[in-house]
Parts: sequence; C-alpha cells; structure tokens
Amino acid sequence: MPNSRLWKPKFDRYLSLERRQRLLHDFNASAFWVDIPRDISVQKFPRDVRDDAFVHAAMTAKALRLVSGDDDLLCLHPLAALHILSPRAALDELSAIQITTTGRHGQIGNPERLSYPPTPIADPVKGITRS
Repeated sequence: MPNSRLWKPKFDRYLSLERRQRLLHDFNASAFWVDIPRDISVQKFPRDVRDDAFVHAAMTAKALRLVSGDDDLLCLHPLAALHILSPRAALDELSAIQITTTGRHGQIGNPERLSYPPTPIADPVKGITRS
C-alpha cells in the first residue's frame, strides 16, 4: 500500500516503519472489502473533500463509529447513524464498555455481553473495513 498515510515520517515517533508494515499486513489479512456504490460516492460531506472517502467507506460498511483526529470529520458528528469520534472519545467509550462487561477497568469480559456489536473500522484508501 504505497500511498498509505501511515508511511509518513510523522508516525515514526509512534511506531517503527517495520511495525506499521506488520500492522497493515495483519489488517489487510482480516479485511472486509466493500465496493462504494455510486449513490454514496457522489455525496459530499466534510469541508475537506479528500475526507469524503472516509465517510463513504464507513457508510458503505454500515459502520457505527468512525474514529478520526481530523476536525473536518469531527465537526460532522453525528452523521445519521454514524458517530464520528476522536481517538480519545473512542478510548473513553471502550473503557466504559470494559467496565460494564467486567466490573473492572482494563479487562474485557465475554464479548457477547457488549451493549452493541463490534464496529467495523473504515479505510477509504483501500475501500475496506476491518472488524
């Protein structure tokens, strides 16, 4: 995936290039591929048109959550059934689920006890989602 934003040097401080390559390989191996239908692909949402692909992929996958640090996406929240969350808000939500499912913070109990099913993660670069 040569055009991935994850190859940018700004991510070096978070994960090594090798780790990012392994992560993308693993994500790709478990990907759920979707074709963006024309009626969705023509819709315009964010102030930055380059971000439309993120919303299109999430909508096509019927994702419940889209996690982004991009203000052009975050300002759209909520967008119909799609909740657009910052990484912090997503982590807070996951922490709340962990507490609810186990009674203790930091451990996830039986995933079938979650209040809603796991949400696919949209990747507009490849038009795929991962659950």
